[in-house]
Amino acid sequence: MALERVPTGIEGLDRLTGGGLLRGSWTLAYGPPGTGKTVFGMQFIWEGIKRGEVVSYDSLDRPFAYLRVYFDSFGWKIGPHESQGRFAPIQSFPHFADHQKEPRIIYYGPRSFEEMRAVDVELSRRKVRRLVCGDYPEVFWASLPVQEILDITRWKLAWAFQDGITGVDLITGTPGQQEGDRLRAIVEKNVNNIIYFRVREGQREMKIIKMEATDHPLDWLPFNITKDGIVL
Repeated sequence: MALERVPTGIEGLDRLTGGGLLRGSWTLAYGPPGTGKTVFGMQFIWEGIKRGEVVSYDSLDRPFAYLRVYFDSFGWKIGPHESQGRFAPIQSFPHFADHQKEPRIIYYGPRSFEEMRAVDVELSRRKVRRLVCGDYPEVFWASLPVQEILDITRWKLAWAFQDGITGVDLITGTPGQQEGDRLRAIVEKNVNNIIYFRVREGQREMKIIKMEATDHPLDWLPFNITKDGIVL
């Protein structure tokens, strides 16, 4: 596979990294709630839609219908792309029988590695090129056996590279919590790129901890969330 950059849609970040994320790589976006991770993921997905790619988003922290409204709040109308088969919606957030399932949404339980692999294989069949998963609370990872965490992260890394899928995991947590830090270190070791998010003195910031195959700064980079998404 030739080196190919996948623009995130965040102009300043793409400029700093020489064009974006590497095709077939996996990125961890990590930070406390309210720091901009979800918007980062949605903007990455919307950029793929603008470029004619087939994309997917796995919603773990809210029903997908709510996520659709969140996309719409930025003017990113994903509904038509769902109906055209260019956006594959996934919901691993628990579904309750009181509400009818939407026929286009793929539902699965995030605690089943085999279900997750089956969904990934289906995304490859649909020729998906971008996938965002999240937001995972750090306690979710802390509840899994270490070997299962290794199995999941290594599978994602191999699958993304082999099938040319650029993936992003959004994980919500706060550095300094011993168990969370230990398990996150396992995940970080098995991804290609790591971006931290935080809010400091009223300013949102991101920091590229690791970005394979490109030059990148190591300092905290201030950014704003506007009606058009993240501006760095």
